[in-house]
Amino acid sequence: MRLGHAQDGAGRQAGLLLLLLALWPAAVQAAAWRVDPAHSSLGVRVFRAGAFASQLHDHHLVADRWSAALRFDPQAPAEATLQLSAQLDSLHDVEPGLSDEDHQKVEQEMRSPRVLDVQRFPEARFALQHLLVQSRGADRQGMRATLTGWLELHGHRAPLSLPVDLHWDAGHLRAQGAVTFKQSAFGIKPYKKLLGTVAVRDEVQVEVQLAATALP
Repeated sequence: MRLGHAQDGAGRQAGLLLLLLALWPAAVQAAAWRVDPAHSSLGVRVFRAGAFASQLHDHHLVADRWSAALRFDPQAPAEATLQLSAQLDSLHDVEPGLSDEDHQKVEQEMRSPRVLDVQRFPEARFALQHLLVQSRGADRQGMRATLTGWLELHGHRAPLSLPVDLHWDAGHLRAQGAVTFKQSAFGIKPYKKLLGTVAVRDEVQVEVQLAATALP
């Protein structure tokens, strides 16, 4: 009798374990969101430098081809996942005050082996590793957070922390943030000519704006 009771108990425990394993992925996987490209953007700001900086322009580069895969649950933000990727040859200069010819020259130089070398390194990727909530909004439908992950760019991989503001309401989510880092950290030599009198800073700023709707 004792053996039978032991076997029954072991069977119930095994059944419970299998049930927990079956439910586990659903329990920890955050909700998926569809990013709306028409209301989202990914851009880079490049800043002038050198002795002639006052006579030059900054540059605002925007990616035409990029994607984002997002999972996020406001009740369990630490479980969030985010994968961002951008085709670097789709970056184009939208800085006002420049002619179309000037924009084309900037884009050609940026794509060349002297800068991004898009033939060898066509894509940049960011993978979220951890979301840390800094503060929550009074309405409980927003938060300030830091997204920490890995950025792969120009054949290099380095950690990156992106501060973001998030807000959600009725199945819609918006997120925006910006981060500054050095090009040289990824093996990119900042553009310069005429002995550095015409140049750009090592630091660039990446700006992200996401608009997304919850998937059923």
